[in-house]
Amino acid sequence: MDLIVLKACKLIKDEKPKQTAFSIDAIPSVFQLDDISNIEARLNTQERLTFVCTFYESQWEYEKALMSYITSLPTTKLTARIKDNAALPHLSKAFDFFIIVFEMAYSKQKYHEQKSPGGWEKATLHAKEMREKLRLVHLNVAHLRSRIHNAASHDKLDLDTLNALQDRMMALVIPFDAVCDALGVDREILIYGPDRPWW
Repeated sequence: MDLIVLKACKLIKDEKPKQTAFSIDAIPSVFQLDDISNIEARLNTQERLTFVCTFYESQWEYEKALMSYITSLPTTKLTARIKDNAALPHLSKAFDFFIIVFEMAYSKQKYHEQKSPGGWEKATLHAKEMREKLRLVHLNVAHLRSRIHNAASHDKLDLDTLNALQDRMMALVIPFDAVCDALGVDREILIYGPDRPWW
């Protein structure tokens, strides 16, 4: 989740210099500078370079690099990271930002399609790129949900860890629904009701 938030911050930095009518400056800012500094401070240099600044040809390559890094962490450090929910206040902002950027790119594509055909191809590629970023946010949450279920089903998570993950998933319910709606896909259940385990 830290990486999703930091990627949103990086996208802000990448888009701001463009200064176009469809740039990030044309919408309300969802992140403050203090937010970005706090988020960046949560990741070490290796994590920022490997998972934020590095380009991957596919989601599979990204997942492979991420899993390789996770399995290299000591158990105590990994458990502490799982239980650390300090990034929760930023999650909704990050999801909102990815949705806004995707919707702006889509609007720009429609504008060029109707008013300025010369820029349509570039706008279409940009819209596809922004949709892919949003789709990966959706995929990351779905994968997290699946991994929690698998680990909890095999009694691999203690109660404190499960509670921390429950807090995280509860914070994701509304933002994740918004991502599903923006992508036009069915909403998925992140937290089950009281008649069964939440995971």
